[in-house]
Amino acid sequence: MSQWLAGANHRDLTGLGHHNGPFTTFLGVVLHVNVSGKTSQGTSPDWYAAGGGPDEVCPNFQVMRDGTIWQLLPMNVQPWTQADGNFNYASIETGGDPDMPLTDAQLTSCALIVKAYHDQMGMLLQIANQPGQRGLGIHSMGGQAWGGHSCPGAIRAAQRTQILALANGTNQQEEDVPLDPKDPVIVALRNDIDDKFTQLFDRLTALFAVDTNGDGKRDVTGTVQGAALTALRTALNPDKLAAVIAAKIPGANTDVITAAVKAAIDGATIEVK
Repeated sequence: MSQWLAGANHRDLTGLGHHNGPFTTFLGVVLHVNVSGKTSQGTSPDWYAAGGGPDEVCPNFQVMRDGTIWQLLPMNVQPWTQADGNFNYASIETGGDPDMPLTDAQLTSCALIVKAYHDQMGMLLQIANQPGQRGLGIHSMGGQAWGGHSCPGAIRAAQRTQILALANGTNQQEEDVPLDPKDPVIVALRNDIDDKFTQLFDRLTALFAVDTNGDGKRDVTGTVQGAALTALRTALNPDKLAAVIAAKIPGANTDVITAAVKAAIDGATIEVK
């Protein structure tokens, strides 16, 4: 399956190295604005090719005000546009300023891109307003961790509903599908998490073990096991783990998964002597 959008202009900048390589966890697409002025069509591909300024910016797509699409990175490659958000979201830069609505041509082109991510990478056609949510997000939703920008502004942020409607061919957004705990996929994932949790626990108890009686052997006591379990629960990040799982299940409800993961970690039934 091609990672280059049909109908777009292609300028392959992967050789610059301004990216993080292929996605391992893909959650959606983030909308940006160039702040390119009232008379400009948008940021030229030549600017990105010349280095993308001091931040070495390189998006997956640049959409000009006349709707022209430039693709600069493969669809499945992490861009350099939104700091910590690069790891989970592709990016679309759009020509114009924050106080200027996307043109009809831009809306159509953005919808074409979003539809391609839906078809090829399982993107949900829904609004994302927080990091970790699946769907179409905006740069500003990441706060300081994503660079502390107000991009793309309230006007273009609100136009995401139009983009999604065009991409979906209807006036409805897709919705997360609640998980069935008895679904074979969920059961397999739960068993896999249990196995890995136990493996990590065993490794930690071995690491924390000490020679308690002077016989030269490292002993695993109830105190050691308790310390290992506390360390493991503290180290695990339920939100990130849930995001990884949700990305593997089309239509998964991330809130349901996060709650389930937290409950599984807090209630892990590992016997302590």
